[in-house]
Amino acid sequence: MDAIFALVILMIGFMIISSSKPTETDDIPLALAAENFMDIMASVKLNEICYGCECSIQDVQQQCNNGDILNMDQSMLDYLGELYYLYDEGDILKRQELIDVFTGISDEIYREDLYGVELIIDNRQMYIDGDKINTPNLITSKRVLFGYIENSVNGQVTYWGPYSLEVNFWEK
Repeated sequence: MDAIFALVILMIGFMIISSSKPTETDDIPLALAAENFMDIMASVKLNEICYGCECSIQDVQQQCNNGDILNMDQSMLDYLGELYYLYDEGDILKRQELIDVFTGISDEIYREDLYGVELIIDNRQMYIDGDKINTPNLITSKRVLFGYIENSVNGQVTYWGPYSLEVNFWEK
């Protein structure tokens, strides 16, 4: 009698579990795209995309040719932080350089026809691609940026940061 009762309970449990549908997760590819974007930006160093000043990304090559890149051993995210520091210190032209470098790098990483992206550093919107007002899926990926700038002439080191960097992704 107990065995039959246990078997009935197991069958009911199995029927309940097998009849329920898993929730659909349409935002998983979007979340993976956002995390992959940040991982690439944080792990790929400028000297990995450049041989001298011959860079695979045109905007980075232009910065290198102008002598604006002081440390080729930093990641792409660190370089964005450095540009933001220089902009925050009063060099207004560095904002446009930051936007140009970010768009040059991001154009190589994600598909603009599928995703929109917004860059926010220290609660300042630096760049937005597309309209995110009516988007149902928005994925935010955040990092903390900090680093240093070394003057090659006198060896003086200036530390910058920490800055909060936020990248918002959405499907277009």
